[in-house]
Amino acid sequence: MSLSMALSPGLWCISFLAIVVAASLVRWLLLPKPLPRIPYSQASARRIAGDIPELGHAKGVRAWMRDLFATHNSPIVQVFMSPFSRPWVLIADYNEAYDIQVRRFKEFEKSGMTIANFRGIIPNGFVSMKAADAAFQHNKELVSHLMAPTFLNHVSAPEIYRNFVFLLELWDLKLEQGKGKPFQADRDMYMVALDIIMAVTFDHRSSNTMIMRQTQHLKHWYNHAHAREDASGNKDNYTNDDPDEPFSFPTIPLTEDLAALMYITESLNVAFQSPFPRLAHWLYLQKPVSRRALQRKRDLIHRNIDASLARLEAHQHDARQDNAAATREPLCALDEIILRGKDLASQRQPQFDPRHDPALEDEVFTYVVGGHDTSATLFNWFVKFMARSPAAQARLRSALLSAHSSSSESCPDPATHAPLPTAQDIIQKRIPYLEAVIAETLRCAHIVPITAREALVDTTVLGCRIPRGTHVFFLANAASTVAPAFGIDEALRTRGAREAKRKVGVWEAEGIGEFTPERWLKNMEGGAVDESEGGVVFDPLAGPQLAFGGGPRGCFGRRLAELELRIVVTLLVWKFEFLKVGGGLDGLESVDSSTEVPRDCFVRLRRVQA
Repeated sequence: MSLSMALSPGLWCISFLAIVVAASLVRWLLLPKPLPRIPYSQASARRIAGDIPELGHAKGVRAWMRDLFATHNSPIVQVFMSPFSRPWVLIADYNEAYDIQVRRFKEFEKSGMTIANFRGIIPNGFVSMKAADAAFQHNKELVSHLMAPTFLNHVSAPEIYRNFVFLLELWDLKLEQGKGKPFQADRDMYMVALDIIMAVTFDHRSSNTMIMRQTQHLKHWYNHAHAREDASGNKDNYTNDDPDEPFSFPTIPLTEDLAALMYITESLNVAFQSPFPRLAHWLYLQKPVSRRALQRKRDLIHRNIDASLARLEAHQHDARQDNAAATREPLCALDEIILRGKDLASQRQPQFDPRHDPALEDEVFTYVVGGHDTSATLFNWFVKFMARSPAAQARLRSALLSAHSSSSESCPDPATHAPLPTAQDIIQKRIPYLEAVIAETLRCAHIVPITAREALVDTTVLGCRIPRGTHVFFLANAASTVAPAFGIDEALRTRGAREAKRKVGVWEAEGIGEFTPERWLKNMEGGAVDESEGGVVFDPLAGPQLAFGGGPRGCFGRRLAELELRIVVTLLVWKFEFLKVGGGLDGLESVDSSTEVPRDCFVRLRRVQA
């Protein structure tokens, strides 16, 4: 007993040391493991939570990531976002981003984190698949024709045009009712983008669009307000005399179907803004309201599949009655997907039932998700840039008037009956300054400022080791695109990155953060742009922009977005002059969402005199 008592202090000491060693080992295992030669925060590397506490003091995840490059004075940095996980590598260099996304796609695949974010709501869409997945190529082929010129010009463009003309009518009404005061524009852009994508996807061509319903609502509201004024004897009791004070218009809610679609789409924000995206998104989708929205989305798509099948069958029946061949005449994206699915089934898989095809359902929803959010955000940024850049706006309007003044066809403005350029005329005309404005809008808006890839093999980037499984993020809102590029030793680049640098120009550091469409123009002889329009051409390789990513996993809807922007820019600038908005509402501050949206989006309009 005495011997045992004598040994007890030693045993306690050994036990204590064992606990300390074990705790230290566990802490070491949990601590971030920096990759060599890539700058990082020393303080973050010494704590288990890594960089996560820093996000609590940041204005947004994307802005925080962007500022890290200036903090470390490096085009490549690493951050620690989760215990037991590899660091994230951030890159702010266009040439490396282009090389990795376009040429090195066998070394880098779409990030598994991005795929997981979408998989919660689109489990069977190609956006939620690796390129090596068995169904990936089939799904891409199912929707590939939606970006073909024939479909874009003959199906998408007329619906974009038709629905945006309705917005012109709404804004004419707001201009009159609001007496020229500024008003909030982002809700209108949100609704018109939704009207467009629903019409293109499902052939929803009724007069009951959200914008038309909003217009009718304002007419009734305005008449009711004036009736109250006449009864009370008080004039203008629904406004005030401050010219910079925005006029507040009532807004109608979305229909139940549209609200369900947007609820599911906006659930992606939960994943994108959480350090634990999969868990956060999964928990969000388990809520009863989420389950009801998902079911309503499925019901909406299935109803439209039935309508599309009936429409296609009726067309075939009419062709048989006339003893004519049944030609492919899709009225919407869903028609085209079903027709394409039948073609693929006849070649490879005889069983194809559109009513019970998970891939078809998810690709339709992917088209809606991708076609709405980015478009609405682009429209919002464009009107802000126009109000802040009166010289560019005037030059654009002059170029449009000059190009379309000789057109033989026109469409009457519903409010003033003045001629508007037709959709086909807008598509066919190539106006250098319009092309430059579109490119500059995409560069400065950086609606999706971050794209992500995952290393499939052990490799290197800018001379730094990138182990397999590392997530690499490319920022479009940082150096080389909207801020001066870092000086990089060319010996650190791959051959492909050096070739990319030779093909694409470099933006001058002075004014790189400003909205300047002229940077995309050059004289036909290749010299600097002079003051005249003669001989000026648009140069798409004048400098870098990463709005749509690149390579096999680049943005599928790029052509649709560019088409929308072409039509929208033309109609808006043709119809309205965008005046400066005061009261601190014209800033370029943004808010993190699934896209990077402006914090404030107000417009002050004046009609362009015909």
